[in-house]
Amino acid sequence: MGDWQTTNTFTDIPYGKHTLSVRVTNGSTVCYGTKVFAETDFDACGKLNCDGIVIVAKDDANNETNTIPRGTNKTLKTLNLSAISLDNADLSKGVTYLWERRAMNTGGGEFVAFSSTQAAVSIGVPGRYTLKMVRGTTTCTTEIAINAKPCTETPDPTQRVQ
Repeated sequence: MGDWQTTNTFTDIPYGKHTLSVRVTNGSTVCYGTKVFAETDFDACGKLNCDGIVIVAKDDANNETNTIPRGTNKTLKTLNLSAISLDNADLSKGVTYLWERRAMNTGGGEFVAFSSTQAAVSIGVPGRYTLKMVRGTTTCTTEIAINAKPCTETPDPTQRVQ
């Protein structure tokens, strides 16, 4: 339970269920009232626009790419994945995240090879990454395919030494 306050404006209220208790004093008369708000009462200001959410992949130099680069020793480096809202919605409050990358079993079928509940993740393995975001009664799912730079590059035949 929060503290009593004397103003009628509330800020930074986390998304979820809340109880509001009001105490009104008028001279010697004191009245109390309580209202319980469900998550759906806040959907008007908290719904996610699923069509406007995309995953952005950036390398160490902060360039957008969907290809994991290789280091000088030919090992894979990492990419940073995060979600952005094309309509500038605030994705930092009241949103839960679930990142997954699935892989194939040798005998068939899939399994979750990578999972995280962080808002942004660092990845070093190519594959299809799915992000499920939930705020209140809205669930959005989006995905991105990540490739890796080949280990060796085919030499340009015009540059061949004879």
